[in-house]
Amino acid sequence: MEIVKLLLEKGAIIDTIDEDRKSALIHAIDQGQLEVAKFLVLKGSDLSIPDNEEKTPLIYAASKNNIDLVQLLLIHGSDPTAKDKDGRTALSFAEEVKSQEMIEVLKMGKKK
Repeated sequence: MEIVKLLLEKGAIIDTIDEDRKSALIHAIDQGQLEVAKFLVLKGSDLSIPDNEEKTPLIYAASKNNIDLVQLLLIHGSDPTAKDKDGRTALSFAEEVKSQEMIEVLKMGKKK
């Protein structure tokens, strides 16, 4: 976490993407670095930047079955209707991991 803070203080661009179009936020979610992910969200990371498979940070959080992060992303404006290249949404991934609580949260997020 400290290295992320230092890099941003020194001018690193928060939404830089790698060769797979993965942002720092997607990497943090994918690698289970939840405090880093929360920090990046609160610092204004773009929540709509998808990777090369069109998966958004919200889709990654749902696929990792992280309800707290899903809620945080929704509160900060993530689009629950965004689809990956196969047409799957965060809700599709929540249904795959059979998380009833996350399914309900995502359904409520769609109504906003």
